[in-house]
Amino acid sequence: MLWRRNGTDLRALSLGPSVVSGWIQAALTDDDQEARSVNLVVPGADGEAGPPPEPGRRTTRSPSETRLPWTLVVTSGDSPALAADLNSRRQLLTSGLMALALFLTGGSYLLWRVVQRELAVARLQTDFVAAVSHEFRTPLTSLRHITELLQESDDLSPARRQSFYELLGSSTERLHRLVESLLDFSHIEHGGKRWELRELDARDLVARVVADFRKEHPGLTLALQMEWPDVEMVHGDPGALGNALWNLLDNAVKYSPDRGTICVSVGRVSGGVALAVRDHGLGIPADERKAVFAKFVRGRKALGLGIRGTGLGLAMVS
Repeated sequence: MLWRRNGTDLRALSLGPSVVSGWIQAALTDDDQEARSVNLVVPGADGEAGPPPEPGRRTTRSPSETRLPWTLVVTSGDSPALAADLNSRRQLLTSGLMALALFLTGGSYLLWRVVQRELAVARLQTDFVAAVSHEFRTPLTSLRHITELLQESDDLSPARRQSFYELLGSSTERLHRLVESLLDFSHIEHGGKRWELRELDARDLVARVVADFRKEHPGLTLALQMEWPDVEMVHGDPGALGNALWNLLDNAVKYSPDRGTICVSVGRVSGGVALAVRDHGLGIPADERKAVFAKFVRGRKALGLGIRGTGLGLAMVS
């Protein structure tokens, strides 16, 4: 209903919904068409604004634009449904941004961990190459030195010549064992190692390995004590078990600066037989007892004292 009073003269106009809807559609722009609800305000006859417009986008249309005798003010109203929709969109956008932030943070942390791990592996590999080079150098130096002595001296006594031959044999055997260990570890790591499992006596295996170890270290004052009860036959690979026991003995010598007593024992355990090597050397701190079985990893004490090693011994034993 629209009306205008002039003195005692009153003029009124009644408009139906279709007419008002047509006015609104004519007054709205394309952007305004997207509004869920629309409020129409007609200023008073004296030119003052009528009811305050609702919050939202506002469009004013003059009489020259609408061909009506009134100025129209059209605003997009925020109905409860629209407010709930906007709130839902806002929450969805916020959740999306938080998820994106978490994804970027997690991705950055994962990338940092990968880079740190690769750097650590690179450092371990560098240390491994240096250690292996030193391990190869020791027997090669002995071989070269003994060969030079044999070439320079033709009048050596048979006993001295035999001792040189024994040193050549031990150095060659040490070099051979080192190469075989590297190859075996490579095969084991890639699943290409073929185990030769058969019945064997653990006591005979330990006795043979200890005897060979004594020959390898003739100048060491070591007391290798073998303690065992009667042990049943075991099912295993004698070469692999002997190699594992040799590595434990080698570590016991290497990490026992005072050359103390090393004890080798064979005993029954639940479900099998245990071969154990005990020494009184540096020991392994509790926080390193799991890590030292990984390849290329060596203990802090060994590195601090400059004790040489490849970092593969306990990995092979494992």
